[in-house]
Amino acid sequence: MVDLYSTDALDELALGLALLERTRAPSTDLIWHSLAPFLCNAAGNSHRAEINIEKLCNPYLAGRGRQGLVEFRALRMQHTPERATALAFLLRAIVAMLQQRPVSPPLVDWGRDLHERFALPFYLRQDLLAVLTALEEAGLGLDEPIRQVLLEDEFSYWGEVALPGCRLEARRAIEFWPLLGDAASPEQGGGSRLVDASCARVKLRLRPGNGGGRTGSTG
Repeated sequence: MVDLYSTDALDELALGLALLERTRAPSTDLIWHSLAPFLCNAAGNSHRAEINIEKLCNPYLAGRGRQGLVEFRALRMQHTPERATALAFLLRAIVAMLQQRPVSPPLVDWGRDLHERFALPFYLRQDLLAVLTALEEAGLGLDEPIRQVLLEDEFSYWGEVALPGCRLEARRAIEFWPLLGDAASPEQGGGSRLVDASCARVKLRLRPGNGGGRTGSTG
């Protein structure tokens, strides 16, 4: 995704979108040429992009480049059929909402927040709740059993302890495996990843013991 690139890539994407808006009825080939280069990983590999559109309308992939398929490679294999089904419901509802209410939100340069703030379960949960609320407002709200499955986070919970006047909760946060430059690209003969204690993330949440006041979260 473009978020893995420099700020220049974000500016180029904004320019490409602006030029497409000026074009009346742009062809699928023009849209592909304009936007597909931004959907790749840090090593330039489009096959490993978080949102992969190689099989959507690729004019250069003969036989399987125009199947109308979008692959969400950022989603890991789910541990239960119920959770996989709930995610499918969520994605279908989001697509339906965007279809009936097209929006053009501004591009955001998240910078280091992408690998810092959004590694913490607290903020990811807030984002998911915001999406579920938007679906409700669009008349596409998900049933409560599906919401509960989506909001379950049993694997990240480590435990909590009572302290004088407060409670401390510890959870596993998202751990990123940074790539070692171009050497990590299979196309260039490498396969190295930097994985050590510096990649470990922990979320600590400190709450007042009486249940009142403000809640803090750090990682």
